Amino acid sequence: MSDAQQLLGDTKEFHKRTVKVPISFTVIGKKTAFHFKILDRPAIQHYVNNYRIVRISGPIQFEASGPVSSTLASVAIIAICPDKYDTWPTELEQVNDLEGRVRVKDSLLVPVDLKSQGYSLEVSTSLKPRSVGDYPPVVVGFVSVASGTDTSETVITAHIELEVDGVGHRKTW
Repeated sequence: MSDAQQLLGDTKEFHKRTVKVPISFTVIGKKTAFHFKILDRPAIQHYVNNYRIVRISGPIQFEASGPVSSTLASVAIIAICPDKYDTWPTELEQVNDLEGRVRVKDSLLVPVDLKSQGYSLEVSTSLKPRSVGDYPPVVVGFVSVASGTDTSETVITAHIELEVDGVGHRKTW
């Protein structure tokens, strides 16, 4: 053990912490498939760029916020898939058949509900450093807006708990 380690002791608690990060994605249309890479969202990029270790430390919680009216209701079927495909689901049935999918809804009659989501096989919870053999997570889903139009907007929000550790080198040039 070095003199500095003896003097300071275990400094792990100074830099290891858990943060809750909400990320949102807007889906436009009354019956629309969607997907987004968690690593591409700016809120996640902030932690990936500034910490040595970043991992998802629990299930991801999802909510849907759609158009508000007594005649409108939004329903989203959501799953987390490995980022290893060139194409993504385009139909409700394709998303509905995915492993571990959840259903979230929003309307005036039903309060916003958060649903926890597990992970499909081959999805890595380690965002940095990347795991060997597993793939970063991609959120895929299908939104239906009852009585909606082609311009109806539904916001999908993922609440992600990250465990971050160490201050990584930040490139400034």
